Amino acid sequence: VVNYEVEGICWNHNGQVLACVSLDPQKTEHDGASPEHKDSNGLRQVKVSLVLASSCQVLDEVVFACNFDEEPRSVCFGGKSRYLCVAFGRVFIYDLKKKLCVRKFEDNSTDQKLLQASFDCTDTFVGALSKQFLYLYRLKEGTIAARLTASKSAEPFEFSAFCFPHHDTQKVAAATRQGDVHVWDITNPSQKPSFTITAHTMAVTGLVF
Repeated sequence: VVNYEVEGICWNHNGQVLACVSLDPQKTEHDGASPEHKDSNGLRQVKVSLVLASSCQVLDEVVFACNFDEEPRSVCFGGKSRYLCVAFGRVFIYDLKKKLCVRKFEDNSTDQKLLQASFDCTDTFVGALSKQFLYLYRLKEGTIAARLTASKSAEPFEFSAFCFPHHDTQKVAAATRQGDVHVWDITNPSQKPSFTITAHTMAVTGLVF
């Protein structure tokens, strides 16, 4: 299924299909998701394979063009598995029913690359994490709702992971390489976290509600 290092995996909502994302070293000359990012050297491919877990049959493959300074970081299904979210410096939302990319999110105002992305439990928001910010985008409108960061009084930090709760539409959490976990209320998002957990002295590498 995959001939290159797997960078992320996820299950669909009913546990029947597994998605895995990898970097394909083969160059590609065009892609419906990102044709504007061609350069003189061509592009590499980010490939997402959708596999039926019961038989290991490959149901479909979705290919995105990526620049040479981008690598796949994460893949995630939406709540009912209609949408697929892939992060590799930018974030692409692929509609599995329409068979096309319907959203692209990136921060053009800074040099922040988006390293991890996922949906909230209602597919209302797409969260995207960079080293310094947690972005909340509205899936339906394709607009940004908030750009969250740690408290201004905090020591220098670097985000390492984030997650939405499975059944709570009001929270989102992000962890840092300095050992802190920040939690925000997304119904009234502000730069300041609702509270911060300081239970670790080393980098937090995973986070789940």
